[in-house]
Amino acid sequence: TLSLHDALPILSLLMDSNKTLFFEQLTPGDYGTIKLTQDAVGSRTLAIPANSKVSSNGLGVLTLTAAANAIDIATFYYDGINLFWNITNNFN
Repeated sequence: TLSLHDALPILSLLMDSNKTLFFEQLTPGDYGTIKLTQDAVGSRTLAIPANSKVSSNGLGVLTLTAAANAIDIATFYYDGINLFWNITNNFN
């Protein structure tokens, strides 16, 4: 579980295991960008908070590129209630 606040707005995260994001002390208007890099194994997952909304009918799930060493970029915006996410996949 990763607790994020001081690392915002830009964070680089090595996906060397399945991870869960937990945000503390977000205030309306907070936003961030997370570079997600799969390790040499790949297929790692990232769970996001329950109040998340993901673009393109993501249904609250960020789908990461499964390939080893793949890079994805996720961005979010917090409106005081929900976290709104976009993800761009596969920067290989």
